[in-house]
Amino acid sequence: MFLRENHQGLVDGYSRWYRLTGRQAIQKFGKENVPEALVKAAEKCLMAPFDFLQRVVPREDYDPERLDAKGKMFASYNLCLQPECFITEGGYKSFPMACSRYTQTPGEIYGRSPAMMVLPAIKP
Repeated sequence: MFLRENHQGLVDGYSRWYRLTGRQAIQKFGKENVPEALVKAAEKCLMAPFDFLQRVVPREDYDPERLDAKGKMFASYNLCLQPECFITEGGYKSFPMACSRYTQTPGEIYGRSPAMMVLPAIKP
């Protein structure tokens, strides 16, 4: 997972990579939205994994009057990486992830936990 910060240093987006089998992808996205290679793999009952990428970012074309995905403040895009194709576009009314960062230095996105101060003592 890769985090994205806004100009105030707050996390406002992320990208995450995940794997699904062809059957799982059809269950999640629907047969009409997945590429033909995934459908064929699911028909053969193969457990071969396929790579996917989800990207969640603030929506630039946000319209609060709409009831579809464009009416949500955060856009969510799902992409299949093999074969490369766009799967779905969705959205969230608020940021869908809790991101806790204990301490950060300037320019650092991910931060560190209190355990980093005692790491030499707890490592075997």
